[in-house]
Amino acid sequence: MLRRGFALAGLGILVSVGIAGCGGKAKSISVALTASATTVDGTDAVTLTATVTHDKDSDGVTWTLSGPGALSGQSTTSVTYTAPAATSSTQTATITATSKADS
Repeated sequence: MLRRGFALAGLGILVSVGIAGCGGKAKSISVALTASATTVDGTDAVTLTATVTHDKDSDGVTWTLSGPGALSGQSTTSVTYTAPAATSSTQTATITATSKADS
């Protein structure tokens, strides 16, 4: 499983990417993530967008959150993360985007 991550100031957010294994001679699937902001404080919202290449059926990704905050507006290509009202630099939220293709 490929994992990519970055942290946002205030509440630390780790964004990871999960990619299902591909069998046969299929092209490797890759997932690129972009975020609408690079910092997050109490109740701030960040939109994350996933671009999946070699996703022949356009299945997209599923999103999961581990840690404080909430996900909303989930689709197969984007999600909105909202930080909790009280945040600190010692908190970490992990948002995982996992490719649905070949899973």
